[in-house]
Amino acid sequence: MLKKHIAQLINIGWIALMVSLPISKAVSSVALTALVILGIMVNFTQIKTKQNFNDKPIWALCSLYVAYIIGCFYSADTIQAFWFLYRANGLWLSPLAVLLHLPLIIEKHKFYLKVFIFGNLLACTSTLLLYTMPEARVIYLIEQLNGILSPYTSTVDRLSFGLYSPFIDRLQFGNLIGIGILAVIWLWGETINKKQNFYAISSLTILIITHLFLGARAAQLGSLVSVALLALVALAQTVYKKLKGIVSKPVVVAITTIFVLSITLLLPYLSYHFVEPVKVRYEQLRWEIDMVLNHDFKAASYEHFTSLRRIISWKNLWELIEQYPLMGVGTGDYNAELDKIYAADSLHLSRNSHSQYLQIWATVGIWGLLVFLGSLIYWLYALSRQANRWLFSFGGAVLLFYSIVFLFDAVLLRQVDNMAFPLILSIIYTISYRQQKAKS
Repeated sequence: MLKKHIAQLINIGWIALMVSLPISKAVSSVALTALVILGIMVNFTQIKTKQNFNDKPIWALCSLYVAYIIGCFYSADTIQAFWFLYRANGLWLSPLAVLLHLPLIIEKHKFYLKVFIFGNLLACTSTLLLYTMPEARVIYLIEQLNGILSPYTSTVDRLSFGLYSPFIDRLQFGNLIGIGILAVIWLWGETINKKQNFYAISSLTILIITHLFLGARAAQLGSLVSVALLALVALAQTVYKKLKGIVSKPVVVAITTIFVLSITLLLPYLSYHFVEPVKVRYEQLRWEIDMVLNHDFKAASYEHFTSLRRIISWKNLWELIEQYPLMGVGTGDYNAELDKIYAADSLHLSRNSHSQYLQIWATVGIWGLLVFLGSLIYWLYALSRQANRWLFSFGGAVLLFYSIVFLFDAVLLRQVDNMAFPLILSIIYTISYRQQKAKS
């Protein structure tokens, strides 16, 4: 009886984690921690004894956290090193939670992905609803709810600088929407029928509209490229099945590649010219770049220029890397040393880390960056060994999405992303085990 209640509690924990990722950092963090504790209490030994499962690719996803731990040993500020590790704990808690509850994830992975999509849809609907309201009413509502919703920056135009995200940081929300879109497409490809078509098209409509309006440009670019990859695989498989024996496979691949590439290039053009929030957002970007290139930006409120902040971030991160190229500055000293470089800059911008790759290199050196990249390559290789083509494409698309986002933002410094990134990859690899088991 007790085991049954604990099993129900664990299931509720997974639902709470997946639905709250786009809605509440606090709930998702508590749910993840609770799942790890319950997993250790109930079935820690079952990871090895009850499953013929190669868990190394999932453990490999913890490698960045291990690198950060090693970086603590040559950090001068041990207190900051501790807080850095505390904020990044999702990097190891998420893979561990999946391994501790492996049978449940294998059984209910589609349900949990749908719960994650549902959480995204709730957040997207709320975001679009607030966008339709007058700005003064939105500010009044936020004040009345007294801390339940995120603070509203009323000095910044919400179209030029992206829509207001009521629950979590706008950039983190954009990343989760991107993963939600990929998850909808994969689930749609798994079960194609009239009912599934309706749910998939409805979900994609809400997710894509919010994605376009939100203005998280790195996530938009990542989504464009990764969705194109999934679309290419799906279209090539469909066309080849219908034309098998008539047209050779290389010809089908070539034709579908040209078609998907053409659509991929056409969509940004159409969005810019016919979707007003997209046009306003990218007009702002173009204006910022023109101001920077003409050296006129100091006459404006350049502290809000996201393009300038990224350029300065890349320059300052590279300066830090030049000082500590091999071992990095150390986990506990990263923020303080980067603050010194920012303080010496005449623009006096606040510290930002706008590249995951440069941030890792600056923190734990080139060795840490190579370990991180190697772990992702190993995960993808292991997935290719046992996943079917559609699942491998899904996993590759998710990894491609994040690889693009990592160029523009150090998203794994943020709580939501350092939980979601290894969590989604761990779940995808777990699905491949089920497929391999079904084959045998």
